[in-house]
Amino acid sequence: MSMFQQPRTRGTLAALALFALLLVGSSLIVVHHGAVRVDKSPNDKRDYRALTLGNGMKVLLISDPDADRAAASVNVAAGSNGDPAEFHGLAHFLEHMLFLGTRKYPAADEYEEYISSHGGGLNAYTAYDNTNFHFELDASYLEPALDRFSQFFISPLFSEEYVNRERNAVNSEYQSGLQDDARRSQAVVKAAMNQRHPMAGFAVGSLDTLQDHGNARLRDALLAHYDRYYSANLMSLVIFGKENLNQLEAWARTYFSAVPNKHRSKPVSKEPLFAAGQLPLQIDIDPIRDTRSLSYSFPIPDMRARYRERPLDYLANMLGHEGEGSLLKVLRDLGWANALSAGGGIEGDDANMFDINIALTQDGLQHVDDISALLFQFIDVIGKQGISEWRYKELATMSSLAFQYQEPGEIVGLVTGMSERMQYFPLQDLITADYFYRDYNPQLIRAALDYLRPDNVVLTLSAHGLPVDRTEPWYQAHYSAATITQSRLQAWRNAPRNGALAATQPNPFIPENLTLRPLKGPKLPHGGANVAYKPQLIVNSGGVRLWFKQDNEFFTPRVNFFVYAQTPLLQENLHNSLLGTFVVSLVNDKLSAYAYPATLAGADFGIGTRNRGLTLALSGYSDKQGQLLETLLKTLTTADFQQDRFDIIRTELVRSWQNATLRTPYTRLQSEVQGLLVNPYWSNEENIAEVRNITLDEVKAFVPKLLASLRLDALFHGNGDENDAKALLALVERYLPPSASAPVPRFGSVVKLPQRTRIVDELALAHDDSAIVIYEQAEDTSLRARAMIGMISTLMAQSFFDTLRTQQQLGYVVSAGTLPILNVNGLMFTIESPVADPQTLETRINAFLASFGNTLDTMPPEQFADIKNGLLNDLRQLPEQLDNLSSRYWSDILLEELDADSQLKLSEAVAQLTQGAVVDYYHRVIANPATTRVVARSFGRNMLQSRKPEPAGTVLLDGTHGNYAGFKAGQAVYNYP
Repeated sequence: MSMFQQPRTRGTLAALALFALLLVGSSLIVVHHGAVRVDKSPNDKRDYRALTLGNGMKVLLISDPDADRAAASVNVAAGSNGDPAEFHGLAHFLEHMLFLGTRKYPAADEYEEYISSHGGGLNAYTAYDNTNFHFELDASYLEPALDRFSQFFISPLFSEEYVNRERNAVNSEYQSGLQDDARRSQAVVKAAMNQRHPMAGFAVGSLDTLQDHGNARLRDALLAHYDRYYSANLMSLVIFGKENLNQLEAWARTYFSAVPNKHRSKPVSKEPLFAAGQLPLQIDIDPIRDTRSLSYSFPIPDMRARYRERPLDYLANMLGHEGEGSLLKVLRDLGWANALSAGGGIEGDDANMFDINIALTQDGLQHVDDISALLFQFIDVIGKQGISEWRYKELATMSSLAFQYQEPGEIVGLVTGMSERMQYFPLQDLITADYFYRDYNPQLIRAALDYLRPDNVVLTLSAHGLPVDRTEPWYQAHYSAATITQSRLQAWRNAPRNGALAATQPNPFIPENLTLRPLKGPKLPHGGANVAYKPQLIVNSGGVRLWFKQDNEFFTPRVNFFVYAQTPLLQENLHNSLLGTFVVSLVNDKLSAYAYPATLAGADFGIGTRNRGLTLALSGYSDKQGQLLETLLKTLTTADFQQDRFDIIRTELVRSWQNATLRTPYTRLQSEVQGLLVNPYWSNEENIAEVRNITLDEVKAFVPKLLASLRLDALFHGNGDENDAKALLALVERYLPPSASAPVPRFGSVVKLPQRTRIVDELALAHDDSAIVIYEQAEDTSLRARAMIGMISTLMAQSFFDTLRTQQQLGYVVSAGTLPILNVNGLMFTIESPVADPQTLETRINAFLASFGNTLDTMPPEQFADIKNGLLNDLRQLPEQLDNLSSRYWSDILLEELDADSQLKLSEAVAQLTQGAVVDYYHRVIANPATTRVVARSFGRNMLQSRKPEPAGTVLLDGTHGNYAGFKAGQAVYNYP
């Protein structure tokens, strides 16, 4: 697959005609303001204005009167590339420090408290050549948030107290990633780079790198970095709100004009990414998880300024194709690879690489040189056959379609993406740069392709057991690196040609009929789908139910069609569940080459499993969905599966279950809690043991049994009428005949925890960090109890984070939230810590719960009301895209929430909660020391000696499935109604 921005596809004569039609019929809507305009989609009802403040800061304003959320983002054109040699991770550390108080708002948690109290969230990230800060919240509170946010860039305190404390948070973030194979691989590649290039630096930072060095003081370096790069002329600001553009502009000028312009330049290195003589290079890595990957990275020039021609996007589409003739298809047929992606490598002002990543099979690991030869053969095929104007115009067609029918994205992604893009693209083209293929330039495409040479490659092979002789200093990753010899390069060049490799053919799935059906119901306001208008049940007989809703909000030629083929077979036992997993995996595997062109043409389809049966899904342009659905159904019912693919899928399943045990401690523990609560549930160990007993013949024989007695639920939502919905359903019924007498599969159940019991489930994990997850279950399954848990989580989340992370510095991962399972809700507290054992962490959590009770007791009513309104606004937030709305409808159908939208029902329950009732529930259920809780925990490798005796009455589980399965078997359960 291509890693570059969608849409991506290939061409046909029909596509060329459609492209011409789009250019004539769908001209850009242009918003003028002064000398700058922003081009936008005709389907985009938001208003845009781009300008530059007097201090040189670029600003983009986005107005949406129907929005119930507001957001803002500031991007600084300097990141870890500006780190001084003596303070690795300084830019990242500075990002942390800006949250901890300003001259105008000196309290360390004031900004975060304001955002969270008004239904919002905030974050930041430090990249190689930019740093981004952003927030979102209830739309009514944007101006005060902008006031607080702007002070980051005017008068931060950088208090000495927090300079010392926040070093620990950065170090915890570093520690939490020590066993992350992606971070470790990235660190190894950096170790192999030219060490004079800033990309080779250690960007995260640690206690060792973020400390005073002789006369070089950390705080002084922090102030110097801020002074050097945090200048208005290196910043871009995006504000999204419901106010009109004039009001948003007034706020931008009021709050951000005071950001000083120091006339700084962004850091750019003149060093090459790899020194002369370093390439071609092979790096071998021995990972922690059982992964097998092969990547080819090619240093290339920065091509972002060539966004009108998009040469790298073109090549990514060609190289990442998965259809007939593609490199992946050939490798899959040989049994050497399961997946391939192209593009999406390092991108910066002075560091750029084009990547091709291949997920290897076990057999593929033995054929690295053969795969390398095939790759460069395919690159040669593209150079000779694949650079053509019709293919370029086919890409342009699909891009134009995506632009024409663009739907609003989630606003955090919008503001962060746009503020970063403002550093690289002209303001006019901020939206369109990722959509249009404007200028076909075969010479530029060939020039880019010319960098994808054997003598200009970093080949990285990652797999268990590779011979390695070096250790990367920051993540202790084991690797080796050696120049690829000329004899190997020559062997790649001289390898026999594979005749199956071919440039892509015209895409048969590009839609030709984009007509919008006449609207038969009321037209609803754009950008705020009214979920009260739920789909209507139009078929309910013979074991079949069909819900239908015509799109009357988004007006795109797209349809989402879902089918739930229900059978109790999959939940009878683990063996049947795994048979279902194989059926689904083999169907999707067999369709992969066929499906990929359809995906490029904006039509996705596939099959999955749930506890109560199989799910089929179609989404995208409705033009050819019947053809795709029939192919899917034929593939399922014929069950013409191959032994070699079955063997590969079984190997990959086992590997995924084995790797699941190596996830970060806190994610392991969160999964452990869910496993302790849910029925039916089978552990990774049980899956691994049972899957070896399954044969391909058994899978084939299971398909007719699976489809013999089905009930069908279906949803049609989008551009169509009832006849269209019934036609798709009739196609399903032809291949999957339903039965009115088919049994109704039961829902799973949730363990009802025994009263006044502390249950400790301890895992022995090979990690230096300790971790704990505490779960407290609601006292019943009522809607009121679910609302109560959600309200208490919202009230305490920010305070929990500030107390245990910012103030006590227990770790980077600190959170309080909810764990809803079916109709059972519960509070979940999570900490992963490099400095405290889990028993200490539990003591600290208990102390917080006790003290927060006092906070609730004395909370001013207006503060409680603000926080409650923030939660209500979040629950009442309306989907902005057809897919999101369809998913919301479908989720309710799957859970038999048929009378009203479940999220709106929950919001109504929250609205009924009084402050007194919430405070009473908190003291009685949450903070009560006798309350039942599940404590999942793991001791860091160096903390086992600190273990203390458990309190009397503790139920101690040892983390093995047999142990806690016995516990579960003796408990009452909540059955889903």
